[in-house]
Amino acid sequence: MAQKKKKVSRRQSAAGSRKAAKKVSRNSQPETPNYPWWQLALIALLTFIAFFPALDNGFVNWDDPKYIVNNEVVHSFSGENLATSFTEEVSDNYHPLTNISQTIDWVLGGGDAGIFHITSLILHIINALLVFFLVMMLTGKQWVCMGVSLLFSLHPVHVESVAWATERKDVLYGLFFLLSLISYLKYLRQEKSQFYVYALIFGLLSMFSKPAAIPLPMVLLLIDYFEGRKLMDQKVMLEKLPFFAMAIIFGLITVSFQADNAVRTFAEVGFGERIVFASYSYVMYIVKFFFPYPLYAFYPYPNLSDIPTWYYGMPIVALAITGGVIWLGRKNKFLWFGLLFFLLVISITLQLFAVGGALMADRYTYIPYIGLGIALLMGIDAWIAKRKNLQKPLLVGGIAALAIFGALTWQQAETWRDGEALWTNLIERSPTPVRIAYTNRGDFYKGEKQYEKAIADFNKALEISPNEPGTLRLRAKVNFDLQRYQQSLADYRQVVISSPEDVEVWSNMAIIQVLTKQYDDALKSLDRTLQIDPNYAPTYKTQGYLNNELGRHQASIQAYQKFLQLQGADPAIYHSIALSYQQLGNRQKALEAINEAIRLNPNAELYQQLRQQISMQ
Repeated sequence: MAQKKKKVSRRQSAAGSRKAAKKVSRNSQPETPNYPWWQLALIALLTFIAFFPALDNGFVNWDDPKYIVNNEVVHSFSGENLATSFTEEVSDNYHPLTNISQTIDWVLGGGDAGIFHITSLILHIINALLVFFLVMMLTGKQWVCMGVSLLFSLHPVHVESVAWATERKDVLYGLFFLLSLISYLKYLRQEKSQFYVYALIFGLLSMFSKPAAIPLPMVLLLIDYFEGRKLMDQKVMLEKLPFFAMAIIFGLITVSFQADNAVRTFAEVGFGERIVFASYSYVMYIVKFFFPYPLYAFYPYPNLSDIPTWYYGMPIVALAITGGVIWLGRKNKFLWFGLLFFLLVISITLQLFAVGGALMADRYTYIPYIGLGIALLMGIDAWIAKRKNLQKPLLVGGIAALAIFGALTWQQAETWRDGEALWTNLIERSPTPVRIAYTNRGDFYKGEKQYEKAIADFNKALEISPNEPGTLRLRAKVNFDLQRYQQSLADYRQVVISSPEDVEVWSNMAIIQVLTKQYDDALKSLDRTLQIDPNYAPTYKTQGYLNNELGRHQASIQAYQKFLQLQGADPAIYHSIALSYQQLGNRQKALEAINEAIRLNPNAELYQQLRQQISMQ
């Protein structure tokens, strides 16, 4: 009996020793290691140098206007603007914390683009340092931390996230995502509940910055498994419930905002094609991790009616890469950890549930590439452990690769200087013509009043995608500015074939028809406009002008008054009302109207002349 008890005691002792060893293994990394601060300073310096050209960039004519330049929500701090940020979408996206961040920059810089780029670069540098700390906690190897951090900070694919003002979303969500992971690891290592709370708060802030943070709870589960915790353990699951609740809520919000416009329907792209496209994106993201050239602002879908045959081999390639990494990861868990980290974070942007018209985008790799960096550097670390003679050649090769990446980042940052540079870069590099590149460069030229260049680009875009409504609208507006009214009208008529409920197009057609004295057609266009939207203010302005031309001065006044009711005070409209009253012989009403115009704009000589003329009658 004594011997039996002794055996049991030994078994318990052995089990206790294994448990203790496991715990030691999980907590083997020092919580406050003595970091060589020169490494952190070097990371910050090299990142600043590589992205330095971005500091001179302006806004580009791709999302910057609707997210920042023309978005009143980010132009001032007010209770109304803050409420709008948290309750409404901006261009089919929900990111209230990003709006607040951009508001700070707008207010401090007075709308200058420079401060947006400075802030984004500072956030990117901070994120690079956080990557260093995160990888140190995971691996305990300083040279690996240095390598992963520099790969993250200097990678040319990340230029889009840093140098594009609209993509403040990436660097901001990345900041809180990394802080959440670091806090969670501290919670596991130190078993202090305060770090769990920090992880939860940072996770919430990350999701408030960009929905790309939604996979966070899955990454936490991956860390649990990596740290030797049982995923089905009750405590582990309870810890994740708040994170999953947040992810579900933000996922539902995102889907509700994007359901009508941004999410491509299954009817448009079948599920089989979605698997092909998701596999293609997955493989190409990995390829671009190693060979980030050339890079494009926009990666279009192939022609859906004639998808290249080789695309259909991508699911096999994707499975082969994943299987190979998992097989190699039998002896190095960092390989599969890094790949799964990459796959989990990038999963919601793969094309199973595609968003927008792009097949893939550089900005989607911002946080996911950290996983590939860990897998690569830890794989190299394991490989050279028994090959000491290769350490120096690999170090030299690594430095050379990072130097090339830094040079490519410098070059890529310059392409975001303005709309012309951005879209010219895509036009010159893309192997196939891209409609959006010509349309957007034409839009840039339109804003610069280089109308003939704009027309040439719009024509090229319409050769690629005939009758595309957005391009036709822009060409119609340029032709209108050039007083080529018939060409403008022809483009608008083409637009209403595919967009019969576009109230702005019908209204613009009416304006052209009035100017070209096609009064009957103008009346029909105005009637159609009012059928679509009875409260569309520009319609009443055109209606007032048309009635005046037809000698219907009382009807003209009524239309102008309706415009003022909808749009608010406008001195030019009061001037037009005064002219109509003058035609009707109502001197008193004419004076009242012109006096209101002068009150709104006292320096308008035209208004003063009309008042003098009316007063002398």
